[in-house]
Amino acid sequence: MQNLGYVTGNLGLTNCQSLLYLDASGSSFAGYEFATGGLLQTAYLEQPKSLLMKNLYYLEDENFHVADYSELNTLVLEGCPEVDSLAIVNAATGLESVRLVGIDWTLSTTDVLNRMLTIQGRDEGIHVIPTSVLSGDVYVSGLIRNQELIRYDNAWPNLTVTYDPNNLVQQHLITYVNADENSTVLYQTYVDQGA
Repeated sequence: MQNLGYVTGNLGLTNCQSLLYLDASGSSFAGYEFATGGLLQTAYLEQPKSLLMKNLYYLEDENFHVADYSELNTLVLEGCPEVDSLAIVNAATGLESVRLVGIDWTLSTTDVLNRMLTIQGRDEGIHVIPTSVLSGDVYVSGLIRNQELIRYDNAWPNLTVTYDPNNLVQQHLITYVNADENSTVLYQTYVDQGA
């Protein structure tokens, strides 16, 4: 599968349960969908736009090589405990759809979680389909704001965020109102205590 620079479609490997090794370096496949629960141990990919990987228990991070994540916009990573999902998320700054199940991250700031919050759901008629789904455990070692915790809990009910209570920044709602007779609300924002 190497050096197929003319291909533009996705490489569907959902029926390739026994695939152990994939070398698609130099090839321009737009996306990869691997067999759920497959035996994949090593993969070399070029510049995917989508990655769908579920229950790939034999794939270790040091054997998963992607040349460039700059085009990656769709990431589904479930049950792949040895693949560094945080490294992928940090490298893929153009993500539009994310489903990460079973994460176990330690973060120094809340920047990554806040970036995941900006991935908005798409409207499918009556329902908004969330395009940012996270579940698992995250520990934040640095500052975290109480409103961030509320937003994370609302967005990802299956994500447990823990932190040092000494690093929790309390926030207070500030409301700006007009001086008219109805005190019309102009603007509301949360401000860090002491700010």
